Amino acid sequence: MRKIFFVKVANKKMFFSGPQKDLRDIIIFLVVILVTVLIISIKTKKFLLGFFLLSLFSNVVFYYGMYYQFAQVYNIMNFFEFTQNIWPYINIALFILVIIFYITKYYVKKTKNK
Repeated sequence: MRKIFFVKVANKKMFFSGPQKDLRDIIIFLVVILVTVLIISIKTKKFLLGFFLLSLFSNVVFYYGMYYQFAQVYNIMNFFEFTQNIWPYINIALFILVIIFYITKYYVKKTKNK
C-alpha cells in the first residue's frame, strides 16, 4: 500500500526529484553544515556564534528543502509547522543574544584596558 502511494505521488510531479532524493539531499546539506560549523567554532572558539550559525543554516535547509507534500509523505507535519512558523523566531532571538553577548564582551574588555 505504501509503495503504491509513493508511485502515485511521484507520478503527479509533486516533488522536485522524489521524496527519497529530497531527504538524502537534506541529510547531506545538514552534515556539511554541521562539519563546517564545528570547524569554525573550534578554530575561532566562538561557540555561541557557531550554535547560532548551525541553527540558522539548518533552518534554511529545512525551510527550503522541506515542503508540504514532503511533510505529508513522511508524516512530519508538526515539524514542518515548527520549521515554517517558530524556528525563524528562535533564530532572531539567538541573533539578538549573540549581539548582546559580543557587545557586552567588547565593552567589558574596553573598560578593563582603561
